[in-house]
Amino acid sequence: MSGARELSDDSNHGSHEQVIEIKALLKMLVESQAKLAETQANTQQQIIEILNRSNNSAANNHNQQGTALIIRSV
Repeated sequence: MSGARELSDDSNHGSHEQVIEIKALLKMLVESQAKLAETQANTQQQIIEILNRSNNSAANNHNQQGTALIIRSV
């Protein structure tokens, strides 16, 4: 009987170690996903800023061209 109990204790110990290892891996996964999400958000913000600058520049050029046309027509 004690042999069966030792085997059961070893299995429980092995299972406990596996649970600890899985928890550590899950924690690492969550942390890496959070960093990835932050990086993606920063990249998206940079793209938006570039597009906004580009749109503002295009709008300014359009307004300047419109002003030049008005001046020429006067």
